[in-house]
Amino acid sequence: MRIGFVALMTGVLAVGGCCGSFSFDREIRFQVGIGSIEGPPSTPLEIYAIRVGDTATIEARPWETYFGDSGCDPRGPLELPSTQAPDRYAWSSSDPAVAEVDRVGTIRGVRAGEATLAVVAAGARGEIRVRVLPRFARLRITPSEAEVAPGDTVGFRVEALDADGTRVPGINFRTAGLMLHQPSESSGVAANSVWSRLDDDPVRFVYLALAPGEVTLTARTRVIGADAVTAQAVLRVR
Repeated sequence: MRIGFVALMTGVLAVGGCCGSFSFDREIRFQVGIGSIEGPPSTPLEIYAIRVGDTATIEARPWETYFGDSGCDPRGPLELPSTQAPDRYAWSSSDPAVAEVDRVGTIRGVRAGEATLAVVAAGARGEIRVRVLPRFARLRITPSEAEVAPGDTVGFRVEALDADGTRVPGINFRTAGLMLHQPSESSGVAANSVWSRLDDDPVRFVYLALAPGEVTLTARTRVIGADAVTAQAVLRVR
């Protein structure tokens, strides 16, 4: 899926028009592919995570928003995308040893760390922050199955593993958006986050059993440039 957001606006420039003066803002709008979540966050992410060795393409496009005098156009501001070709954009990385970016906005995680990627196009400039994570291949939830009675609590631990099954440290909610989700229709069976240790390593979640039923819990990260990396566990309330 794709996440869209506006990165950075330039100043407003005033020029003359046929029905009075008008002004316009220039801005860069980005779209970034997120492989491991079903829907966009409610607000744009402050920083996007990518694994070492993965690549992802950032789609950037300049837009201009025109604002006329109050009597100029009752329809309100007019938004127009730039027609400048993407291969004419100027991309740069604050630390190419951490994250590389080519002339069309394809980034590659080089080593663990953080970098800021910037693009200049059609008189506008935008930035996106990237965190490069150690490479992990899958997630594991412990326990994978649990059975409790209504009113009981049960804890689950979520950790990232490499291809050999060795735990990869440093993958949690703060660094990778790692969360444990349950279907909305199961909210009457169990309640998430009696307390959760989101910055722990590994991450810990606690559920309160509410009523008899069965819930499938799914662990996901917010990582760009990767196929969905998930794990599941089953909670039964008897």
